[in-house]
Amino acid sequence: MCWAVTLLFLMFVSFVWADLGEELIQAAENGDLTEVEKLLEAGADVNKQNNDGETALFFAAEHGYVEIAEKLIEEGADVNVQNNNGGTTLMYAIEYGYTEIMEMLRNAGAVE
Repeated sequence: MCWAVTLLFLMFVSFVWADLGEELIQAAENGDLTEVEKLLEAGADVNKQNNDGETALFFAAEHGYVEIAEKLIEEGADVNVQNNNGGTTLMYAIEYGYTEIMEMLRNAGAVE
């Protein structure tokens, strides 16, 4: 009986963290720094990937959200993660011309 309760608890915790990660991706896509900070504080997985393999950092890089990108990197976002098409956050920043984010990503160890 005890193992069943433990299993249910672990499933619940896993489900909640997964939802926070998805919410983090949505907040980054919407450019909502306050919500990004709140979700990170609540324990959202900074490296959660959506169905396309993109993390919150991809959306910050794609839309030029400098403060969000900076916060995600500070919180340990993987700057070299690839999406399902092999794209990286640095590739997004380059494609959309966000030089400040390009510099930030390179300084954090991103490679092309």
